[in-house]
Amino acid sequence: MGLTATHRFIMEQAALHMNIDANLVEEGVLDANRHTELLHSLVAQGGRQALFFMCADMDPPGPESGRPQPADGKAVRGPRVIVSDGKDTRFEGLCAIVYRNTSRAIEQKNVTDDLSITSMTSAGGAAAALEAVRSVPALFLQPALRAWTVWGAASSVDSAGFQGDLADCVYFLGDTKRNIDELVVFHIPPELTELLPSPDVVKSVLDKDTSIIGRVEYVITVWTRQIEQVLTRAERLRSVREDTGPLDELHQWRRLLARFGSVAEHTASPTCQTFVILLTVARSKLAKHTV
Repeated sequence: MGLTATHRFIMEQAALHMNIDANLVEEGVLDANRHTELLHSLVAQGGRQALFFMCADMDPPGPESGRPQPADGKAVRGPRVIVSDGKDTRFEGLCAIVYRNTSRAIEQKNVTDDLSITSMTSAGGAAAALEAVRSVPALFLQPALRAWTVWGAASSVDSAGFQGDLADCVYFLGDTKRNIDELVVFHIPPELTELLPSPDVVKSVLDKDTSIIGRVEYVITVWTRQIEQVLTRAERLRSVREDTGPLDELHQWRRLLARFGSVAEHTASPTCQTFVILLTVARSKLAKHTV
């Protein structure tokens, strides 16, 4: 079965939400029979409820896609779109999520009413993914549920309780994202980790190049300042305002725990321990502040 105007509209909207060329999406759909089957199932009566279009740098598709293959057999990675139901595909790059709010067949006359599209990116790590998941119910489902007055076959359901549970879920996702935002990110120069993969090589590296001491001292100094900032913020938290409620105070302590947890994880990491050992072996003045 070929692609209809409805399918092409969905692909164009997915491309628009990912800010990529619509032809790239169409090529990705046509690369595999599985992709076209998933797209057809999205618009069929009683079909699947959601579909994912993901764009990232990947290896080119095989000969079964019908695309020309390199003569030398060497695959060159490049931007490519795949279609997935989200069950067995690792999320990376950009993603457009298409989901339906009805079981009837999706056609041109009802495609804008019965389908919704949102997007997310893996660029921001876990926080970006959480915000994308939170935004779907917060921006689309909750307003729609609050506007409904006639529930039809679902009239026997406790709608107020359901909406309350959904609101709690949305709040939890938002609060989790805020906690993740509180994590302290310690920059680790990749060139130093290559030179110092483990404590075993510290002495040999120092014998070859003593200038590495200054580079490690600079990194440790930056880390120390970051930790000092965490301690300063923790000290301020002890001065809780009198009008602060127990729930607000609980959230503040959770964020503080996230910050301290990220600091403890970093200081116990092999990379941090290796840097400290190097300063100790080199008898750096910073060593006594890091041991």
